[in-house]
Amino acid sequence: MASDDLDHVNRASSTTAGWTYWDSKASADDMEELWKNPEVLKEWTKSGERKGRVRFSQDPEKRPYLSRVEVKV
Repeated sequence: MASDDLDHVNRASSTTAGWTYWDSKASADDMEELWKNPEVLKEWTKSGERKGRVRFSQDPEKRPYLSRVEVKV
């Protein structure tokens, strides 16, 4: 994701009950690549995410952010 894309995440309009979803911000091809990464798969599976409904992590003020694993990938 480009820097402009990350800025857009912070102003996200596509939320459900306060959550911003990766799937609304990344292309289907990018999402497929993320799911193929073993580290991302482990993190997302452990946190209960599923294909088509991957939430961004949130800080204490409910702002979305990328995890270290997501940034690394």
